[in-house]
Amino acid sequence: MKRWALALPLLVLSALFVLRLAGPADILDKDQPRPIEYIVDALADGQWIMQRDAGGSIASKPPLYTWLAALSTAIFGGSRFALYLPCAAAFACLTALATCWTARRLGWAAGLAAGMCLALAFDTQKAIVLARTDAVFAACVALTAYAALRAWEGAGSWVRFWLAAALTTLAKTPVGVLFASGGLLAAWWRGERPRARAPALGSQVLGFLAFLALTVGWLLLAVHALGQPVLDKLIGQELIRHATENDKGTPLWLTWWRPPLWYVGLFLPWSLAAGYALWRLWRRPPLVPRQRRFLRFMACWLGVGLLILMLAPHKRLILGLPMLFPGAVLAGVGLSWLLRGWHPLRWAGAWLLASVLVLSGLWVYHQHRDRVKDQIAASEAVIATGGALSALAARGIAVSWNGLPPCVRYFIAGMPPATSDPAAWLAQPGPQAVAVLEDREVVGAALYLRPAPGFRIALDAEAAARR
Repeated sequence: MKRWALALPLLVLSALFVLRLAGPADILDKDQPRPIEYIVDALADGQWIMQRDAGGSIASKPPLYTWLAALSTAIFGGSRFALYLPCAAAFACLTALATCWTARRLGWAAGLAAGMCLALAFDTQKAIVLARTDAVFAACVALTAYAALRAWEGAGSWVRFWLAAALTTLAKTPVGVLFASGGLLAAWWRGERPRARAPALGSQVLGFLAFLALTVGWLLLAVHALGQPVLDKLIGQELIRHATENDKGTPLWLTWWRPPLWYVGLFLPWSLAAGYALWRLWRRPPLVPRQRRFLRFMACWLGVGLLILMLAPHKRLILGLPMLFPGAVLAGVGLSWLLRGWHPLRWAGAWLLASVLVLSGLWVYHQHRDRVKDQIAASEAVIATGGALSALAARGIAVSWNGLPPCVRYFIAGMPPATSDPAAWLAQPGPQAVAVLEDREVVGAALYLRPAPGFRIALDAEAAARR
């Protein structure tokens, strides 16, 4: 029964993903359109090394999420499922790692609790269906931290750590390597004497060279493809400016407290259990060195990550996502210590009940979201219009669009580019259709379809007969 119970976090995460996909779409909200346009640029325009949005601006992040989403889109077609599949896979990786890693070190109850705390966290339900790099970045940071701890203990190679660090950098930023390496400060915690010998110089050099080959090599290819604007955007704006300037102009001494407060508040009630685990780790650390080292590593990872976010001028809620993993592990261990006497059936039943309550609450919440404020109505109109154009394309009608949000291209079969002149498009030989704004009249249109509020599709006579 215990073995089967460890699958519960992944089942809950799957249910959460299905629930969010069945809920209202919000692809135009939370800065998702540009990442969607990057996917289109890679798939439709062949820009795999470095992407640009529909306006020609260089992508603000490295392309690992774009590559993964482009792969899932190539397999499943342009849909919300394909768009968010890399995010769901990233959280599945995080949940499985938190569950199994913690269970092996501190028992099945702690592992189950760690996985459930991560699956039921507020940030998880938000980021699992968010077309951004954050979920993939958090998973890469966790894998890098896993490789770091194993290498520190002598059970793994430092080459693997550097390879994972390269993936983390390609997911978003090299700062993720600092997040993952923060746990190694536990080596200086009083009483820690890892059995592993000092890392061989050759292993470190080989790993670091592989890291440079993957990260700097990609950057050089991107500069070769798109020139100096790549360095200006990724290094000058995204890395240096965010590390030195607050984009809202607020002094650091007025904002330093926000990351820990956000973290504790959004991670409730599990942050309380994590706090208990930290207190007990300080006062009465486990006697087993392997367990103590594991928990101290998590504590340092969490502490260093929050400290970096506190000192950074650029502050956003989503930036704390990589610290969700160590917090969930500490919370799971804290709960297992607090409820040590519980029978396994009672323990699993409590988590099942908590899952039903959280999922039910999320369903009610998402069904009552503001359709205008959260851009749900506009998002669903874009998706519906893309689906209508795809249906016309399946009948042999050439389709295009004009004046719509550029991310509509992702949801059209074949991802056709926009046309600057809808009338000229319809005047071409063969059946033609073009999507335009609802108040737009197109010369040569024989029929109009209204796939969604705000948009309509103009068809020429041949397309109207074939529809």
